[in-house]
Amino acid sequence: MRADARLPVQDALARHEHLLITGEPGAGKSTLTSHLAWTLARIWLRQEASLSAPLAEPVLPVRIAAHALVSESDSWSAALEQAVRRTMRLSMVADPASWLFRSRVQGARWLVLLDGLDEITDADARRTVVKAIAQHARADSDYRFVITSRPLPDAELSPLRTAVLGEHTLEPFGPEELREFADRWFAAQFDADEQARAAADRFLDETEDSRLHELVRNPLLATIAAVNATVSPGRPLPTHRVSLYERFFARLLSPGTSGGRQSALRRRLQDDPDRLELYLWLERNKRALLRALGRHRLEHEGPLLEAAADWVRVTGPACLHELPDWEEGLPDVLVGTGLLVNAEDGFRFLHHSFAEYFAAEVYADEIRADFPNAESWFWRVFQSDDHTLPLFVMCLWASRPDCAPDLLAERLSSGTAGGHSRSLLAGLLLAEGVRFGESHCRQVIERLERIGCCTGDRDDQDEAFDTLGGLGHIPTVTGCE
Repeated sequence: MRADARLPVQDALARHEHLLITGEPGAGKSTLTSHLAWTLARIWLRQEASLSAPLAEPVLPVRIAAHALVSESDSWSAALEQAVRRTMRLSMVADPASWLFRSRVQGARWLVLLDGLDEITDADARRTVVKAIAQHARADSDYRFVITSRPLPDAELSPLRTAVLGEHTLEPFGPEELREFADRWFAAQFDADEQARAAADRFLDETEDSRLHELVRNPLLATIAAVNATVSPGRPLPTHRVSLYERFFARLLSPGTSGGRQSALRRRLQDDPDRLELYLWLERNKRALLRALGRHRLEHEGPLLEAAADWVRVTGPACLHELPDWEEGLPDVLVGTGLLVNAEDGFRFLHHSFAEYFAAEVYADEIRADFPNAESWFWRVFQSDDHTLPLFVMCLWASRPDCAPDLLAERLSSGTAGGHSRSLLAGLLLAEGVRFGESHCRQVIERLERIGCCTGDRDDQDEAFDTLGGLGHIPTVTGCE
C-alpha cells in the first residue's frame, strides 16, 4: 500500500506492521534506521524509559545492511544470522546461533531494520531477498520489517506490497527544518551566539538562490553545503550538485589536508624507504583509488578492502615487492581519505552517492567524445526514479574539454523514445550545470514550458515546473490552451 498522508515515523509504525521507506540519495534513510535501533537498544538496556519507544509493542531491533542478507543459506533464520554476523562483526561478544532468529525472543518480535535494499547490486539477488522478506512480512509474523531503499522499479517491489505493509517516502527539508539545521550546525562551529546566528543567516540567504534552494532540501547536500560554507566562508557556495560534491571532495583529498600526515610518515619511516615510498604513493593516488573502489562498489559485492589491495597490487610502485606485509597499513590509508569508514560489516563509503560519483568519473572518462552509447545512459534515467549515477556520468562527460555538451541536447531533442522524459532530462542536465549553447538552452526551456502548461500528465507537469524553478525561470503560459 502506498501512503500519501504525511506522518511522523512513530505514527507510520503504529499504522502498519511493516514499512517500506523510500527516499532520494541523502534523504536520511540510513540515519533513520540507526536512530530506531539506537533508541530501542537504550530501552532494552534500561538507559531510557519505555515511554519514549517509537512502537507500542516491545520489539527487539536488529539493523543489517541489505547486501549482507544475500546468502546461500537454506533457511531464513540462518540467512538472518549470517547477515547479523556480517553486519556487526567485532561489535558482538559472541556469534549468535541461528535458532535465536527462528521465533520471538521473550515474547518480543524481531524488528528487522533492513538498510539499503537498492545497494544489492545484483538484480537477481535483490529479487531473491525481496521474495524472502515478503514471505515473512505477514500479519502477526515473528518479524516486523522497516526496509529502506532508493526508488526501485515497481515490478521489483510488488511482492512487498500487501495490506500489512505501508509505503512512505522521506520528506526533504522544508523551510523550518532547514532553519533548524542551519542554527544547530553553525552553533556547533562558533562559541559566540551572535557569530553562529550571523553564519546561519548567511547560509540561508545564499541557499535561497534558485537551484541551490532545491538542493539543500536534501539533508546530505545541505550538510555538504554547510561544510563548504564553514571551511570557505568568504567563497560563494556551488550552485549545482556536481560542483558541491567536487569542492567537498577536492578539499578532503587536497595535499594540504594530509601535510601533517606526510610529515609524520617521513619521520616514522625514515629508516624504511620502501614503505615510505609506498605510503607517499598512496597519498598521491587517493583519488584514483577511490575511483576504483567506487566502480567496484557499483559492480560487485566483494569487500572494499580486498578490492583496494588488488588495485594496489596491479598499479602500485615497484617497491611493493619488497614489502610482504604492506597490506597491514591499507586500512589506515582508506580511513585517511575521509570518505570511507571501517564499519562493522567492513569498509564502506560514507554515503552510497560518493561511490557513484567516483565511479561516474571512471565511466565518463571511458566514453568517447562522440558519446556513442548516449541512448543507453538516457534509458537508465527513463527506466528508474533514481537518476544519480547517469546524471553524474553525463555531467562529468560534458565537463571534459574535448567534449561538446550540446551533443547531449541534440541527441535528446532528435530522439523520440522516452517521450516527454527526453525534454525533462535535458532540463535536469541544464539545472545540474551542463553548459548548453544559447539556442539549446532556449529550446529546452520552451519545451519544459509546453510540458508544464499543455500536457495532461500531472507528474510530468510537476517535474517540468520543478526543473524550471531550479533554473530560476518563470514559465509563460502564452499560447497554451
